[in-house]
Amino acid sequence: MKNATLLACIFTCFLSGCYTSTDIDESYGSARRLFTIKDAGNDIVYSPDGKYLLSTINEHLDMFGSKDAKDALLWDASNGTLIRDFKLDRRQYLQSACFSPDGKIVAAGGVQHVTDGYLMNTVALWNTATGQLIDQEWMVPFKVTTVSFSPDGQTVAYMGWSDDISFWNISTNRTTKVTVPEKMASYVNTMRYNPDGSYLLLSPQFLMNTKDKSFIDIGRTGRSFSFIPGTDRIMSGGPDGINLLSYITGEYFGTIDDKYTWYMSTSAATKDGKYFAGAHETSTYGAKEINIWRASDGAMITSIPVEQVIVTMDFSPDGSRLAASDKDGNLHVFQITY
Repeated sequence: MKNATLLACIFTCFLSGCYTSTDIDESYGSARRLFTIKDAGNDIVYSPDGKYLLSTINEHLDMFGSKDAKDALLWDASNGTLIRDFKLDRRQYLQSACFSPDGKIVAAGGVQHVTDGYLMNTVALWNTATGQLIDQEWMVPFKVTTVSFSPDGQTVAYMGWSDDISFWNISTNRTTKVTVPEKMASYVNTMRYNPDGSYLLLSPQFLMNTKDKSFIDIGRTGRSFSFIPGTDRIMSGGPDGINLLSYITGEYFGTIDDKYTWYMSTSAATKDGKYFAGAHETSTYGAKEINIWRASDGAMITSIPVEQVIVTMDFSPDGSRLAASDKDGNLHVFQITY
């Protein structure tokens, strides 16, 4: 196993810089840490089939303090081996990325160096299987911090330091914009469509009807959120724990929390909506944990101690694994037994 791990590390460094995947066998109740990838980035998502993990940097890392390019990186979700990176023709800092619903396309947004001292904001598409660049939106007038594919796979929504949400139809190659209400301008850090594409949720607290382009302030959504399949509910992580509420009406259904939690940095839900995970610092000497709860009764399944604040998490499609990235860009993958 040690020889295989060493070979994987050497191959990974050869592909794109020295990203080290370390096999780890640590158990925490019903959770077991399988491996950690150092410097993988700290914005992560599973592919729809669960075979891959996609990572980029986000605002918690210094985009401009490094001379190295920051790519969108594709990992083997089973063992943390780097498969490929998604590059542009010049050095770039990709801050947010996502898969198309069928997993065949990767979309990412960020900043690209055009010439020394000149930066250009951009959104680009790549073929997941080959890494080939498919298309690119040039001269985006703002730094892109979040991207999201529509459920039909036809539109990439993106936003950043701007008063507008941009909708790029990748079939017609036309982009339309919707101006957001003044109080939410330049304040969106995450976007996500609901399963049928009728609403676009904009963290920390706004909802857009994709048909009439109206906006609703639903509050309580916090920094991170996940839709609960088959319902009109979301679960979200914020300063007061994990909140359950309707993303259509804003009706509040309660909070899952424990007495030590004072700030929930990020959250995730299994695709069947049966389990929630929340990452936080506790009020006890700044300890850091990931907790997993059962949705039906709020019972805690397990608690996982971590070294750094977790900033993004995602469950594999079958819910058997949880990927979590910390503020230093290290990606941890846990096996969960329910």
